[in-house]
Amino acid sequence: MKILMVNKYLYPVGGAETYMFSLAKILQENGHHIEFFGLKNDGNIVGNQWNILMQGYTNKKIFNPLSLVYSKAAKRKMIKLLELFKPDIVHFNNISFDLTSSVIDACRIRNVPAVMTIHDPQLVCCNHMFYRTNTQEVCTKCLDGNFKHCIKNKCLKNSKLKSYLAYLDSKRTHKNNTYNYLSFFISPSVFLKNKLIEGGYDSTKCKHLCNPIDSSFITKDIPEKKDYILYYGRISPEKGVKLLCEAVPDDINLIIAGVGPQMNDLPKKNNIKLVGFKSGEELKKLIKEAKFTVYPSIWYENCPLSVIESIALGTPVIGTNQGGIPELIKDNITGMLFNSNNTIDLKTKISTLYNHKEYVNFVSNCINSEKVTIEKYYSEIIKIYKEAIQNEKAS
Repeated sequence: MKILMVNKYLYPVGGAETYMFSLAKILQENGHHIEFFGLKNDGNIVGNQWNILMQGYTNKKIFNPLSLVYSKAAKRKMIKLLELFKPDIVHFNNISFDLTSSVIDACRIRNVPAVMTIHDPQLVCCNHMFYRTNTQEVCTKCLDGNFKHCIKNKCLKNSKLKSYLAYLDSKRTHKNNTYNYLSFFISPSVFLKNKLIEGGYDSTKCKHLCNPIDSSFITKDIPEKKDYILYYGRISPEKGVKLLCEAVPDDINLIIAGVGPQMNDLPKKNNIKLVGFKSGEELKKLIKEAKFTVYPSIWYENCPLSVIESIALGTPVIGTNQGGIPELIKDNITGMLFNSNNTIDLKTKISTLYNHKEYVNFVSNCINSEKVTIEKYYSEIIKIYKEAIQNEKAS
């Protein structure tokens, strides 16, 4: 099968890229021909044999802001690549702004079936977050289809211009039914799948497929634990790291691994240690040796890989009881859930799990829990690809 992977970034940036590279690898290992389309960048680790890539508008000093809403240049390049590669199917990931939904129109013109993995609420939320950064609160008002909420509340980075462009993008794609061309929307969480349906998308097109875990993260032995709990990830208001620092009891050591805009605003306490960004084996070791990890997000998470990785490595998780997180943590089995943005409840759960007389059972439950391996994911995604191709032939 010939598959074209489309994503804004073609180098490691975040979860979407980790997902795409992992999926592409297993597809290639099983004999499929993969090519990529995205932005030009010196850091790209993938591309296509014709070197047909987009110059990012956000990297230019002079450009037409409306090109962030609909890029005719991206559409032309996409059509050219489709003509040369002739893929059986296109798999979209993050395409907002620099690529824009114009690349979906390219598939429509060339009659190429396409699916999209939904990494965030972009289809039903103008700023793709369900969260207002200016007021630091969750928001799902645009689910009613009135995207003017974004302009009114300056949802995108507290900017009227950026919020207006985001509004235009959502308004245009919904008016033109652009995303309806896609055969399927692959949602990593039931939560986001339901939000898509609530926002008006066809329920028969919405598929739930939990993000897979790399087999190297799966441990079968109970790891040796040390005297600390761990948060790892971006340090920003929506992630609830400040809340965690306020909630952690003084007699429990907290390690924070990560970077972000809120690093200098965290409470200074003797039992809290910031160790900066960690990755690879160093990060794995930190996770495995932690008593448990904490995922205190204030906004609606989709399917955070950090939770999946932690449980796979035999480390329980305390997480927010909202968004897609409760789908990943079995309360009082592989971890604990606490009420969002509730310092008292979080503090109670931290103390309870840390001092739990049957703590080792939580670790065992994590090790024995069912995991979605990349191999399992491969078999499911192939079924979706084949169904999409068959539907296109039948239409």
